[in-house]
Amino acid sequence: PATAYVAAFRYKLDDFRPYLFKTADYGATWTPISGNLPEDDFTRVIREDPVRPGLLYVGTERGVFVSCDDGACWLPLNRNLPVVPVYDLAVRGDELIAASHGRSFWITDGLGLLRQLATDEIAPVHLFAPAPALRMAGVADPTEVSPKQYSFGLGVEVAFYVARKPDGGFERRMLDAGSNPRAGVVLHYHLQEEPAGEVTLSFHAAGGVEIRSFSSVEPKPPAEDSGEEPPKDPLVPAAAGMNRFAWDTRYPGSRPIAGSTDRPAGPLAAPGRYEARLTVAGTTHRQPFEIRKDPRVAVTQQELEAQFELAMRIRDKVSEANAAVSELRSVHRQVDEWAGRAKDGPGAQPVAGAAGTLNDELTAIEEELIEPRADGALNRLNYPVKLIAKLSALTSVVTSADAPPTRQAYEVYDHLAAQIDAQLARFKEALERRLPPFADLLREHHVPAVVPGSEPVSDPETG
Repeated sequence: PATAYVAAFRYKLDDFRPYLFKTADYGATWTPISGNLPEDDFTRVIREDPVRPGLLYVGTERGVFVSCDDGACWLPLNRNLPVVPVYDLAVRGDELIAASHGRSFWITDGLGLLRQLATDEIAPVHLFAPAPALRMAGVADPTEVSPKQYSFGLGVEVAFYVARKPDGGFERRMLDAGSNPRAGVVLHYHLQEEPAGEVTLSFHAAGGVEIRSFSSVEPKPPAEDSGEEPPKDPLVPAAAGMNRFAWDTRYPGSRPIAGSTDRPAGPLAAPGRYEARLTVAGTTHRQPFEIRKDPRVAVTQQELEAQFELAMRIRDKVSEANAAVSELRSVHRQVDEWAGRAKDGPGAQPVAGAAGTLNDELTAIEEELIEPRADGALNRLNYPVKLIAKLSALTSVVTSADAPPTRQAYEVYDHLAAQIDAQLARFKEALERRLPPFADLLREHHVPAVVPGSEPVSDPETG
């Protein structure tokens, strides 16, 4: 209560030096705290951080400075602020807001990190406590480099292109518009030196259940014949010094069909308490954090949890159906291969007949689950929408707002999930009924596993 700070100037008297003072005795005495500020950059405003005593912010004729030690030492905090007079400063939550003579506002977030830097003893590996994150969808991250594109912002077309970031991820670089902050939780961590091995970051729900994990090491490419696409998750930065990583608070999306490049976003985590874990050289560092609901929305915790639970049920059912389609196509391909190896032998006709019967049954099941001909946006207009696509589309309805799912959403899910389950049961029954006789037929006619000039195939019983 006895402390106050004063910023003064004398530039109208041709004195451009900074004048900052502090009193700790109700103004009976004053101590200069201008310290190492530039001698020709006069001061206009000083503010003390309301959370961390002795953390000071100063606006000068040419920018902003910060002191973590009550004015003993000053560091520039301009970041991307141009050279401009700063007339006033205000601290609001985790943000420092500067009013400039350029007739615009400049806002920097991350004051929570500055507060920790001013108090914490920085270890060789130090994971800082992240600020609470708002549960907001944000814009999905791009997944590949692209040339100039256009999108609509408040009815105006804005231009951007997508570039690869050093961490392996991708970012939109706006050409004629500003960029919104990243949605989700932002982690900062300090590495005294670059680690020799892998660095991982994982995010966990209550009870330690892992939601997502990210690595500093590029994933190994899948086998050429696996049909899988390599993941495009961002890499964890692992440079010496300060590092930053943003997680969009989403769970993994549904498992894609083998060979598909479709990577739908997963459900947003519900508001609550979570934990981040940074593992370096076999040692794990932990920090709890909170995801909060959008304060502008009148929705309860229970309603958002209901939305999350239904979105996860949709995701899991779509994953199950996609896995069945992948397996179905694999069986289809193997049956064709075995039939091809039998075509010049005595069992060509019975093997071809059995293969055709089995493949016809598999095709009928596949065409109930997915429309294989609709492989592009335009083609989707020419063919009917099948079960997996219908169920996937329900996600956008359920998560279109911060609100509980409607009764109709539950009914549509139950209706589509029952139809998908029927096709999955049909597929299982077809495998149990058709595959053993087909394998017996191959053995009966001594169909070779390898034919010269052909690719080897798997055993008909084990796949």
